[in-house]
Amino acid sequence: MRITLFAACFLAFTVTSALAQSQLENPTNGSNQSGQGIISGWICNASVIELVVDGTIRVQAPYGTLRGDTQASCGDVNNGFGFQVNWNELGDGTHSLVVLADGNQFAQATFTVKTLGVPVLTGFSGTYQLQEFAGRNVTIQWSEPLQNFVITGWSSSGGPYGLQPMSRAEIAQHKTD
Repeated sequence: MRITLFAACFLAFTVTSALAQSQLENPTNGSNQSGQGIISGWICNASVIELVVDGTIRVQAPYGTLRGDTQASCGDVNNGFGFQVNWNELGDGTHSLVVLADGNQFAQATFTVKTLGVPVLTGFSGTYQLQEFAGRNVTIQWSEPLQNFVITGWSSSGGPYGLQPMSRAEIAQHKTD
């Protein structure tokens, strides 16, 4: 009896410790998603990573990509997982994601998808200015392959493109979170 209880406690501690050394990085809980994106994160030890979206869509994510930032936590660097997704395929609304490692849940997130009405928007283009975003005037352009906007340039108060990037202090000053 004591041996069985010890084994059960050891197993529970081991699973809890292993799952504590992991992180779902995208999507974050409460985030907004659209266009082409990636479900990504890392876990120190796993054989199989599964993603379950809305309790019905279940796929296996590639696991073992190099992540130098996990060396200190995991003792090695082949801990990343990632799965490309067209968020628009899920449709507008709130969705859920559960991430499993070897059948055990280690992360979950609820996120909102907003589309332009179709899974893949074709035949459109456009370039736009975002005024005073992060202390810069930012130029964005529609990217059909990404189904999203990409930054194509920036200027500072009418200055030329190619100025020095902002310091960490300047970035922190402009953050809203």
